[in-house]
Amino acid sequence: MSHRHHRPVRRDRRSPGDELPTICSIADAAMFAFDLPEAVGASDEVIVIVDDAGRIQRIVIDPLVPGAGRLMVPRRRARPRGSESVLHVVIRPLVLEQEPCSDDVIAFGRLKAAHEHAGRRMLDLMLTDGERVQSLSLALDPDSPWLHDDGTDGACEA
Repeated sequence: MSHRHHRPVRRDRRSPGDELPTICSIADAAMFAFDLPEAVGASDEVIVIVDDAGRIQRIVIDPLVPGAGRLMVPRRRARPRGSESVLHVVIRPLVLEQEPCSDDVIAFGRLKAAHEHAGRRMLDLMLTDGERVQSLSLALDPDSPWLHDDGTDGACEA
């Protein structure tokens, strides 16, 4: 019989004065993604769960790296789950200004389908190197939540 030792999930504690941004537009998401490499250090991937008002509910850092997963939960009452959306950010050493490669296109499709299957809307899969941000939602999805028929680019409910 094998006994696995799992490291406990580390929780980053923020001071009460630390205010997280609201993610309601492509500009908000891009600015958040720009700051991530510096904020999370040597991480590869960040999943941000936002409510329908664009308020960050949870941030999961390096969810698939064994022993590296960290969870940050803001110090405020969270809304009930169910009306949440997901912003997925992948940190890379270099993001080029070009069309997404085939691996990224496949990953975007799989992630979007997985989130929809779980009942959550995927806002975007963003690639960043701290200098540039590439939105795969804008590049690949004609139904991107950043685009609306009324001309707004907001992902938040009014």
